[in-house]
Amino acid sequence: MAHTVATVSDQVAATNNPVQQATATAPDQQSQAAVAFATPPPAESPADSTAPVEQVAAATPAAASAEPETKTIQLEAEVPEVPEAPVAASMNPKEHLEALIKHYEEQEISLDTPGGLTQLAKLRMLYLLADKPDQAMEKVDQLNAAEQDYLRYQMMTMWSMVDPDGSPSRTRRWEKALENLRLASGHLAAATESLDVSSIAFCTEVESYGRITPFKDYKLQPGQQVILYCEIDNFASERLSDGYETHFQGSYDLFNADGVRVAEQVLPADKQSCNNYRRDYFIAYRLYLPKQLAPGPHRIQLTIEDLKGKKFGQSTLDFEIVAKAEAPAK
Repeated sequence: MAHTVATVSDQVAATNNPVQQATATAPDQQSQAAVAFATPPPAESPADSTAPVEQVAAATPAAASAEPETKTIQLEAEVPEVPEAPVAASMNPKEHLEALIKHYEEQEISLDTPGGLTQLAKLRMLYLLADKPDQAMEKVDQLNAAEQDYLRYQMMTMWSMVDPDGSPSRTRRWEKALENLRLASGHLAAATESLDVSSIAFCTEVESYGRITPFKDYKLQPGQQVILYCEIDNFASERLSDGYETHFQGSYDLFNADGVRVAEQVLPADKQSCNNYRRDYFIAYRLYLPKQLAPGPHRIQLTIEDLKGKKFGQSTLDFEIVAKAEAPAK
């Protein structure tokens, strides 16, 4: 499959977009990169620090008593026993299994308590052992959509191993289990509370997921054109009639060596759809560093918001602003 390659060029056709976006995803490590190009922003007014963006008891010891020492014997309070699952010597394995299921079904399961999820997991696995996969995959009202999907595919993963009517081929069972496990993993990632933004880098070229050409060092000039690359995980995908849709909104803040914010920018939104549930996802933004940056150490903080999963993640990168004469050749 052909890839579109993004390179930094000093001779870019003039447009009105100082920041444009190039995104691509790579299901199963085969990604397409599409990077749009931009030209330098128009001259800035002193009051405008960033270019406009278009979308592309403790106890105290008791005092000594004058009374004669006496000994007191305290009886221990009786501790109530926690009911256990019934076990009878006369039970065969199937009867014992059904008794365990009945025991857990009679317990009130609240996922707001620490042991609630444990009880739920035990009951669902008992259903699988009893050859009751439909009950193991029943909807749980206390779970959200991503958690529901994770539980269902996780149970399907285990059922692939114990299904009495499954494939006689061991390798075929592994393949089916892997297929469901991948789906379960994706939905589990979506169920987490934070977005994972990693591998942030300033690049001269982005070919595909994980295939980039970063700057030799991060000594950059004010107003220099760069590609800001990052990889995203633990994101949510909305299931549509024709596939899966993702939607992200990015922004960045620039800080000087004293931790003072000297620039900020809202980046173009990234909304994509795919026939399959994506596992590898990256975003590449082509942008120009603000012209007013003074020489010295700086830090960029990239924030990505997952609009589908209603969560966000951040990542930072240190770099240095130098005078044009000091900038090394690329």
